Amino acid sequence: MNADDIRFAIEKADASQEAWARLTARARSEVLWNWHRLIIGHGDDLGAILPAEMGKPLAEAKSEISHAAAYVQRNAEEANRI
Repeated sequence: MNADDIRFAIEKADASQEAWARLTARARSEVLWNWHRLIIGHGDDLGAILPAEMGKPLAEAKSEISHAAAYVQRNAEEANRI
């Protein structure tokens, strides 16, 4: 990664934040619920990545994926309360 890559990443992050800020809380919740469904639907595939990349035990990797899904779910629920 070089300075140009970093600048590009920052520009994309800024643009994404502007788009995210324009969404209503309800729309944000829908995005998060969709993300949650994707995590759950691809949990086995995602769980297989961590052992392959980091040597993490499969059971631990699946637990991390489950925690990630729960975190996204919690935020999706909270977005509806705003």
